[in-house]
Amino acid sequence: MGVVIRQSFISSALTYVGAVVGFFNVLWLYPKFFGGLDEIGLFRVITDTAILLVPFAQMGLSTTLVRFFPYFKNKPEHTKVLLNTFLICGVVSFLLFYVIFHWFEKPFQEYIGHNSPEVVPYLRIVLALIFILVITGILEAYSRSLLKIIVPNFIKEVLIRVLSGVIVSLYFLKILDLHELLVSLVLVYATAMVILIVYLGYLRQLSLKLDFSIFDKALVKSILQFSLFAILSSGSGLIVMKIDSIMVAAMLGLNENAIYTTAFYIATVIEMPRRSISQIMSPLVSSNFKQGKNPEVKSLYRKSSINLLIIGVLLFLGIVSNLDSLYFLIPKWQEFAPGKVVVILIGAAKIIDMVTGINSEIIVMSKYYKFNILAISLLAVFIITGNYYLIPAYGLAGAAMASLLSVFIFNLSKLIFIKVKFDMQPFSINTLKVFFLGAVVFLVVYAIPRNANPIVDILVRSSVITLIYSLAVIRLKISEEVNRLYDQILVRVKIRN
Repeated sequence: MGVVIRQSFISSALTYVGAVVGFFNVLWLYPKFFGGLDEIGLFRVITDTAILLVPFAQMGLSTTLVRFFPYFKNKPEHTKVLLNTFLICGVVSFLLFYVIFHWFEKPFQEYIGHNSPEVVPYLRIVLALIFILVITGILEAYSRSLLKIIVPNFIKEVLIRVLSGVIVSLYFLKILDLHELLVSLVLVYATAMVILIVYLGYLRQLSLKLDFSIFDKALVKSILQFSLFAILSSGSGLIVMKIDSIMVAAMLGLNENAIYTTAFYIATVIEMPRRSISQIMSPLVSSNFKQGKNPEVKSLYRKSSINLLIIGVLLFLGIVSNLDSLYFLIPKWQEFAPGKVVVILIGAAKIIDMVTGINSEIIVMSKYYKFNILAISLLAVFIITGNYYLIPAYGLAGAAMASLLSVFIFNLSKLIFIKVKFDMQPFSINTLKVFFLGAVVFLVVYAIPRNANPIVDILVRSSVITLIYSLAVIRLKISEEVNRLYDQILVRVKIRN
């Protein structure tokens, strides 16, 4: 776990720097600098639509690269050829997607244009974003396979958000018009892609060499088979994550989309540590399975669950306890206030994702990867159906409820499957301790009188939550990793003093 803890710690730190930038953008800069909710909704739905369609344009290449990298990692000259091969496949897969997209472009225009006609003229920008994200995704997957996640995470979590804030500021200053702003959004992601290419060049991982002889027929067959299922898996996964944004825009309009995506972003802060853990653990799980080290996978499963839950509950407490004050800091906060219930419901869904640990990674990197495709495909159908019926009935809360129910069912199915096939489950008595501790801390903080100054109120409540919760986690020895980190900090402080 040493490399996991070190890389994940640095990566998580960068992720939260990005979260601060993102919070500033979403909660202050966008509401202040955009002309209205419809412009915020347009800006967000363009990106969400591109991200939603990337897996179908990429055809599962990122996941496949991570899955089969261990077969080549002992020969550095082969890994470079592997990267080149996957990049070429990425270009080809996008071209195929581009052709297919035209077949469905008209129905999509009619669907999204019913309540959000402003989106339709910018579908070409969506396509440009998709191409850039396809190539970037392959480069990121290669970096993860090398266990180099810090720079890619800085680019993804910090740089893109900073540059997005810059172009929105230029729009506010009338240096850019709306069309130029959206074109600049493409340039932001293109800049991130170029920097990632330069980084891999710095690591001496780039080459112009192609050698298809490194792939034997059996391996090619396995890669193609896995890629087919990876398309469905990653595509369905992003449907689960992004389809509510698209359906809210289509069924309720861009104003409601702005409210929903703002609330959704606040809640996603809870899952940010999971992204870092997943990026570094996927190659480790794949490698351990290849070597038949199932006990190592079981250990990673348990540790990921309890450590992610500890962080997730802490963040959930901080967000929910400070929700009124957070919204009060948003310019024109009354317009965004209906999103509070979305924060709570999506936050609960993120806790479910955290407590179930790396269940998806275990299934995807095992010989049973096909199950994940079946489960997540059914989940995608379920969440689309849920949104279809719950959004008209309950509005924004309906979309959040559909996500919460879908995430619960999805993770429950994976827990049962892993228990049956691998005799692994991530929970222990410490899991219950964390939930009980979270409830106690919430009641304590809820009793604190609210300060009229929202910033002071946030500081007071956050400090109380962090102090009580952290000390209790350490005293109860809920996580070996947390206590080890705590001891290391004490030692270092003592040396410095």
